[in-house]
Amino acid sequence: MNNYFELIKIFCTVANVENFKKAAIQLGKSPQSITRAIQELEEQKGEILFYRSTRGHKITREGEELLRQAQPLMNKINELVKNSAHEAVEDVSGHIRLTMPTTFGRHIIIPLISKFQIDYPEIKISCILTDEHSNVITNQVDIGIRIGFLNDNRFVSRKVMNIGFRVVGAPSLVNRVGQPQQIEDLNHFPIIAFENLSSNQYWFWGFEYDQTFLPNLPIFSTNDLDAYCQALIDGIGFGHIPEFLALPMIKQGSVVEVMQNIKSSPWGLYLYRPQLGPTPKRIKLLYNYLIENLLKKE
Repeated sequence: MNNYFELIKIFCTVANVENFKKAAIQLGKSPQSITRAIQELEEQKGEILFYRSTRGHKITREGEELLRQAQPLMNKINELVKNSAHEAVEDVSGHIRLTMPTTFGRHIIIPLISKFQIDYPEIKISCILTDEHSNVITNQVDIGIRIGFLNDNRFVSRKVMNIGFRVVGAPSLVNRVGQPQQIEDLNHFPIIAFENLSSNQYWFWGFEYDQTFLPNLPIFSTNDLDAYCQALIDGIGFGHIPEFLALPMIKQGSVVEVMQNIKSSPWGLYLYRPQLGPTPKRIKLLYNYLIENLLKKE
């Protein structure tokens, strides 16, 4: 057999149940394989571990000494590999690594995580804020959040909400140049574009009935949503931004909504985790917590 762990496991089981046949049933093995394993261990040790007779088996003094040393080790191994689902919630600990879009993460996810860690202070969390798609293997990501499309069977994913968009501009800009009424009007107004660095293009603006607008000659462009919003407030041009940013700005009077008669197409927000073996309880806790709280924002 030459698998010392397996030999010791079989030995401890036989010693505890005091019967080769019962040990075989408990371990799901044949009685012959149990006998061979004990014989191999005895050869390795150079000692007889069990007395055999027609009346049964009895552990020897050498066997008792080996059991005294081996049983605590087996108990420790069982403790190390036991399913964490059996642990109490208050004992859940460990590390979780997340990736998420920069601005959405800063405004929506980080506040949720702060509340989560009040309830689970022993769980350590690292966040990668990036608008690029993270490599879940290289970056050792446990949970990912993505805006847009997600069609990858390597992940367990769930769409948790739709993110709406609004076309907005500063009041000073509207007073200066007026405002667009239709999609085709946008070509005649100053526009702020959001850069897609992976494709070296600008992100298109999506509207109902599969209508789109692609900025051709923006007056200003950036790949940072906070800079984009500041440019809107400063009255540089009109922009197309997510509602979680637009609505507070509209409420504050920093911008006004234009083209209200044309609805923007929403983008899905997906929560995902790698589909690799069993999922630790700490990751399930945070994954389900984020789903529950993001659904409330729908």
